[in-house]
Amino acid sequence: MRQLALLTLSLLFVSSDDLRRAVEAKDLTAIKAAIAAGADVNAQDEYGQAVLMSAYDPEVVKALVAAGAKVDLVNKYGMNALAAAAATGNVPIVRALIESKANVNFTDPNGTIMLENAIAGKNIEIIKMMLDAGAKIPAKKKQDIIDEAAMSESDEVRTLIGSVVGKKIAAKAPPSAPAAATPKPVDAKFAYDLARPIATKWHSDSQLFALTALGDFDGDGKAAQWMADFYSPSAKKMERVMVINGDPMPSEMPSPELSDLITVTSSTILDSKKINDIADAAGGDAYTSRGVHPSVALIHNPKAGDAWYFNYTDPDTQRVTLTLVINANSGKISLKDAK
Repeated sequence: MRQLALLTLSLLFVSSDDLRRAVEAKDLTAIKAAIAAGADVNAQDEYGQAVLMSAYDPEVVKALVAAGAKVDLVNKYGMNALAAAAATGNVPIVRALIESKANVNFTDPNGTIMLENAIAGKNIEIIKMMLDAGAKIPAKKKQDIIDEAAMSESDEVRTLIGSVVGKKIAAKAPPSAPAAATPKPVDAKFAYDLARPIATKWHSDSQLFALTALGDFDGDGKAAQWMADFYSPSAKKMERVMVINGDPMPSEMPSPELSDLITVTSSTILDSKKINDIADAAGGDAYTSRGVHPSVALIHNPKAGDAWYFNYTDPDTQRVTLTLVINANSGKISLKDAK
């Protein structure tokens, strides 16, 4: 019985993957085959995204809706298919979604109404479609809509919205973008020590699954962004702690059952400067001396154990041409793969 259940589950995963690929390829025959095989048209990925939000062909939209796709389903950020299509000015998809009875008066968790997304997309045809379909401007959103139209850089948009609100709308420059935060790179130990208590508070049995440097990993073993993934065997979920410029940002995520977890002990090398020096001495300096920043992650490999992985990309070919695997306890090179 357990084997049958696992087989059924694996088939569902396969059919769901097939469905997503078919939607991206705009292949109606493959879409119908995946649905017939049991693919869930409302299955959501780690970002809460269902396949309808990946549909860029009106016929695909209609096929998914006919198969039961929830047209107003939102992702984890509160956006649905109509909001995304309106904000990007995708006229055929907006028309197909409205014809499929998408709610033109939907309000997301942040209080944004559909007309705001349409005005942000600066497409007069979409705004007209929404108004014709019954989109309303609540009294409390009137000034927001006026401001959005004023900053749209479109005379047509200002004139149309002005006719709806009964007011002439003058052009207004959008607000200046805030200054970008100054990067504050930190090393792996700092990132782990910051993330570990958060994960322990989330679930006491949580264990590190991966520690990954994002962006530029420098010669001091530091990066402005780290991603620390912890897995709880009891909850069968993952807690991802992003460490950005030294500040933690945790979020719980669904996860398949994981077993390749890292056992962090006093002998685990979290000194990423030391690990980087080992990598440089093993051949990485041929790349870092040319300004190449390696992609770096600490993971558990069933054969290599807990290990640091360094991948170097050749700047001329844009292909990974050197991989180094360093044992996270001994600091010894367990693999050097030069391509």
